[in-house]
Amino acid sequence: MNNSTPFDATRQARRITEEAVSWYIEQQEPLTAARRVAFFEWLRASPRHVAEYFAVAQMHGDFKSVASRKTDTVEELLERARGEDAIVAFPGRRATNRRTPEPRRGRTWRKAAGVAAVAASVAMAWLGVDYWRGMHGYVAQSIAADASAVRSVSLADGTLVQLDRNSRIDVHFDGRYRRIEVVRGNALFDVGKDRARPMLVSVGGHVLQDIGTVFGVKRDAGGDTLTVISGRVRVLEAKDASRRDADLAELTGDAVADLTAGQQISFNDAGHGVAQPVQVARATAWLPSEIRVRHETIGNVARRFNAYTSKPLIIDDARIADRRISGIFLANNPEAFAAYLATLPDVRVVEERDRVRVVANHVIETKAAHL
Repeated sequence: MNNSTPFDATRQARRITEEAVSWYIEQQEPLTAARRVAFFEWLRASPRHVAEYFAVAQMHGDFKSVASRKTDTVEELLERARGEDAIVAFPGRRATNRRTPEPRRGRTWRKAAGVAAVAASVAMAWLGVDYWRGMHGYVAQSIAADASAVRSVSLADGTLVQLDRNSRIDVHFDGRYRRIEVVRGNALFDVGKDRARPMLVSVGGHVLQDIGTVFGVKRDAGGDTLTVISGRVRVLEAKDASRRDADLAELTGDAVADLTAGQQISFNDAGHGVAQPVQVARATAWLPSEIRVRHETIGNVARRFNAYTSKPLIIDDARIADRRISGIFLANNPEAFAAYLATLPDVRVVEERDRVRVVANHVIETKAAHL
């Protein structure tokens, strides 16, 4: 007895559509051998997988990238995909395991599922692939600042980027890595936390591997310069920084240097220098001298200040971080900003050797009561 309901059919159709979109997005870059095998296995699992994948690709005007066959039209391929024994052979693959025809009631169910799949596809066309990608952490964009002002951008993973005038970066986030290429100019990164996806920043023939930090990159005709404001950055020789499908071990080579707060290194095609101490204020002189905010969270304002000091300001209480403030602050005076925060209700500023912590006042009192 079949206890499935129309709701079950709709839910399954939606799941297949989501899987088809996921595969379509992943194949915007070349698949690894393992992922190609997984993709073909997914296609073979059901004719509905084939039909839905074709529908998604066709919907975005990219059908020839998934089936470069000259013998069949799009309509013929779709018809074969919807047939009872349809396993479409892609270039270089042979159709195998032909399925036995389904009973007629299965065909009826399939029509209902097909209607639901079409409805889901229409919904996705309305929302757009970019919406889906953003919801799942996928990013592919180029970001530039014009000649008039420094530009501040928050990326999908929480990374805060500040770009100098006439500077540009290319951003590519997928399910495994977060990759940024500094194309030209000055860029400063306060990297968002994502343990599952390492952050790799390509600078010419080198890759910078973030290890929880704020750092700046300068690219000009004379070469490239890395300055670590706080935290730590590892500099690696790039085997092929352009390969976006490569694993970290394939992408990177030997470590050139490990830099910590207040250190700087320069490199170019001929080689690299040695890490040396640097004055952070000089390295970040291109940043605005004032931090102007209007109804901005304290957490975000603190991150702006952390671009100017090797002693970062850490907001340890989520409720404080989410409070919104407005004002104009001198960027090179984070101490004054910390003093301002200390005047707010239930806020305590704690000076430590390598950082400044902002905590809730009741937390301090609770700890003191237990001593």
